[in-house]
Amino acid sequence: DKFDAASDLAKIFFLQNSNIETLDFLAKTLYLSKKYQEALYWAEKLIEATNNNPSALNNKGLILLKLNRGEECEKVFSDLLKLGFDPPSSKLNLSVALCSQGKFQEGKKVLYSIEKDLKKGQSIGTNGEGLYYNMGWHMLHDGKFKEGMSNLIRNKKLIGHDNHQFSKPLFDKFIPGKTLLFSPEGGAGDEMLNVRFCKMAKEHGMKTIFASNHKLQHLFSRVPFVDHSISYNDLKDYNFDYYVPMMKAAVYLEASEKDVRVDNYLSASPVFSKKHQLKGKLKIGIRWQGNPLYEQDLSRSIPFHLFEQITSLPNASVYSLQKDTGLDELLSNPKITDLSSKMETWEDTAGIIDNLDIVVTSCTSVAHLAGLMGKRTLVLLPAMYYYIWAWNTEDILWHNKNLTIIKQPIVNTWEKSMEKAVSIIKEEYL
Repeated sequence: DKFDAASDLAKIFFLQNSNIETLDFLAKTLYLSKKYQEALYWAEKLIEATNNNPSALNNKGLILLKLNRGEECEKVFSDLLKLGFDPPSSKLNLSVALCSQGKFQEGKKVLYSIEKDLKKGQSIGTNGEGLYYNMGWHMLHDGKFKEGMSNLIRNKKLIGHDNHQFSKPLFDKFIPGKTLLFSPEGGAGDEMLNVRFCKMAKEHGMKTIFASNHKLQHLFSRVPFVDHSISYNDLKDYNFDYYVPMMKAAVYLEASEKDVRVDNYLSASPVFSKKHQLKGKLKIGIRWQGNPLYEQDLSRSIPFHLFEQITSLPNASVYSLQKDTGLDELLSNPKITDLSSKMETWEDTAGIIDNLDIVVTSCTSVAHLAGLMGKRTLVLLPAMYYYIWAWNTEDILWHNKNLTIIKQPIVNTWEKSMEKAVSIIKEEYL
């Protein structure tokens, strides 16, 4: 909201005093408020006004990254490198642009060349955390779990937002009988994924408290290795001896691949399963986009019209698991039942999923909820995907065999991915 207000103010400044400074301010505030298409328009105006100033070109490249226009972005940062503009940062952004197109080996080669620049005394400044995050991603892709996670958590902007201040010490070793708090970070899906590390603490004789920032405490109360599942707002009522930031638990607890691989641990309340009984022979839940404020939402969102292939399947009753955003698109396909009004809480959503046969979704919290409930789940992924999917094998490290990932075979196109999903449904259910 504050960035929206700033971008509105920037427009007023620009109208009152049209110059390069206000134009630059306008483009940057639109970028920060995630109005990327509008930001690109003004960034290009700034490039014209400054006669291809490298800093203005850099801003355009960053916007193109958010718009998932990897090929154009690749050209911008390649040109900046030729101009000698901030080589470490330009290489980092070029690496991301390459990976966004599925060119992982090329991106990795560029990324690791940055170390040579740093050894020569060049600085990467505030982009250092991004360097380590991307190196961590590639390590995970190469099957190096501990090294990858250790690098990932060095980027505080991308791995969690641990702004909590506690008087109790940070976890450094397992002490039987003591209580360990898992403090909240990241989104709802991140909480669902990382609650698994409470199991390690329990196995070493510790008691566990998991504090949720996303109203998931009732869902987690049924996880067998969580002693107390609470809202973070209620933490003052609980005593603990140590804490660990939830998304960094894998590193601080020194988790191995074996510790990540656990049986599905989420479940629906019988009360809510009964409440949300659904009709149909083959009940399919779908979700095509997540939170639009997520920086990579444009790359992970699936065009709604492609789900028509699923509604055309024999005996299929298709239910939308979309909530808050994207609901207007449902008007174009009356064959899909809108359940958004029923999804008042996570308990409702879990109860609905429990009554489905299969879920087809983009990479959202619904994917993790369905997968960790043991529901048959198909997750369609963009060319560059979240770190938990980076494990480059047929086996999925963070999920079990009831969940299948379908990666984009062609960048920025979802047709083949949806065809694969439909093929799986036909093979398994029809």
